[in-house]
Amino acid sequence: MIPFSRRWVIQELAVAQSASVHYGKHVQHWSDFQTAIAIFHRNFDALKGRLLTYYKFSQVKRSNLDDDSTLEIEHLGAKLLVDMTSSLFRKGPNGILESTKGLESLVCSLSGFDTSDPRDTINALRGISKEVTTYGPHTAAQHWSPPLPNYSNDLFEIYRDFVKWVVDTSGSIDIICRHWALKERRTRTPTTPRLVQLPSWILFVEDSPWGKGEDLFRGRKAGDSFVGLPGSNNYNACGRQGKQARVKFPRSPVHRASAPPSLVIHDMSISVRGVMIGTVSFRTDPFPDGVITKDCLEGLGWVFDKDAIEITEVPDKLWQTLVADRDPQGNPPPHWYKNACQHCLTYQTNSGHININTILRGNLQGGPNNIVYDYLRRIRAVTWNRSFLRGDTICNATTNTCDFEHEELVGFGPSRTEKGDVIAILYGCSVPVILRPTQNGSSEHLEHLFVGEAYIYGKMDGEAFEVHCEEKDFKLL
Repeated sequence: MIPFSRRWVIQELAVAQSASVHYGKHVQHWSDFQTAIAIFHRNFDALKGRLLTYYKFSQVKRSNLDDDSTLEIEHLGAKLLVDMTSSLFRKGPNGILESTKGLESLVCSLSGFDTSDPRDTINALRGISKEVTTYGPHTAAQHWSPPLPNYSNDLFEIYRDFVKWVVDTSGSIDIICRHWALKERRTRTPTTPRLVQLPSWILFVEDSPWGKGEDLFRGRKAGDSFVGLPGSNNYNACGRQGKQARVKFPRSPVHRASAPPSLVIHDMSISVRGVMIGTVSFRTDPFPDGVITKDCLEGLGWVFDKDAIEITEVPDKLWQTLVADRDPQGNPPPHWYKNACQHCLTYQTNSGHININTILRGNLQGGPNNIVYDYLRRIRAVTWNRSFLRGDTICNATTNTCDFEHEELVGFGPSRTEKGDVIAILYGCSVPVILRPTQNGSSEHLEHLFVGEAYIYGKMDGEAFEVHCEEKDFKLL
């Protein structure tokens, strides 16, 4: 028996000849619902204030809704569902419906939808992916097809096989930087072979920028992803030519034949080739709800003077790093971002901080049409619940050379970043990552926990490889 999943509903909607929405005694045709969502989207900015007021006072648990970062229509389940199902299929040359979305894209785009069985994070979307609907089960391209659903496998095996398939078919390991996975159940069911504790290189939807399901209505939880969705290619930390992923997945389970299912042992590590570019020497506490601290601003080259009459020249490292050197669409930032940053600095508090939400709620001339408004929203999307970090550059042991142009590394890392963590660029990953050495293994063969993706100023477009870098294999647990 295959457990019911909300993601199966997505599949049914996508292929249905006719569908309708039922609420109470009312019935609405699906196409009319799509139109209604489109109109709602068009007028969302005008309606947003009323919605926030409604959610703030209608439910006690949501009484913290007091700023416009709380509700974003692009992340609402209804909007995602309508967008996905309206463009998911097209007719192929033979008249048969073919999917326009790959499985990796479906999994990452629809990660906020829950399932009754976390294994359906993958299984429920496989049948509507372009890898399956385009090639079919008996063609020469079968080896590119995703792994077949197998409910005798535990959750780790399903997730591992998916990640391995993504790496093998794309040459990228950006998947380990995305929050796409649902957590393991708390208790076993008749269809669960065993419960497993998942490795650090599988990140959970619950920790994504907007969380899972109705978490959206409780506000933003983290900054937007640096790697973005599959195909985004916002950065090229491995260089324009790119260094494809070199990952080894151990054979697993270690012991199965004579053991009962509940006692199966997995080797959940992976070995990834890459280069170590630095170690974290300083990190701030995670930025609390839109507050950029003085430590961060000064670490990016700003000199705070509360008695200054005018704002002096803003360092490029400051205005670019605060927005991760990209606009909201992942394009290079417009040059007016520099002017907007200069204006933002006039709002520093007496303690030298910048409170983004306070500025946005104030009388910012022009409101949403003000360039400062756009710049601040972008800063918030980058820095929310992230830590500012500084790192010491690694000198090459053989040539004793360093990258003196950017000798001190600066940028943003996950909230869990700690002093002593490794800053690395893994082959096949479009952004730098933070790894934590563990006590396991010898000093020459350290094992690491995967902490998350990072933005490191001056290291996002292959610059780390302009000097000699020593390759090594990182064993991620």
